Amino acid sequence: MLRLAREKGTLTVVNDQVGNPTSAVDLAYQLLLLGASTEKGIFHCTCSGEPVSWFDFASRIVSVAGIDIPVHGCSTAEFPRPALRPAYSALDNSRLRSTIGDSMRDWNVALDSFMEKYLILEHVQ
Repeated sequence: MLRLAREKGTLTVVNDQVGNPTSAVDLAYQLLLLGASTEKGIFHCTCSGEPVSWFDFASRIVSVAGIDIPVHGCSTAEFPRPALRPAYSALDNSRLRSTIGDSMRDWNVALDSFMEKYLILEHVQ
């Protein structure tokens, strides 16, 4: 999103698809905990917090980065992709919580943490 925002000066992102953004850092940590446990099976491991549209997520990313560009919302029909995407893809970590515990942060907190580190590294390079 940051690269597109800087290159294009504007973003158009679907506003009718909602899900849970997931931090790779949080997911890796949670997977290490799962791997060290005796639990088996399928677990959902997504960041907590209110599910969000791709439009709202992109808007938050450019805002935190301090990029002042317009972010426009559009429907899935207006932004066709080769693979169909569900309108609502938020997952529930209830199995995780009821077994080893859910250490996934709120996606806003995870995004802020990532952006702080990413933007610092970006300025160093």
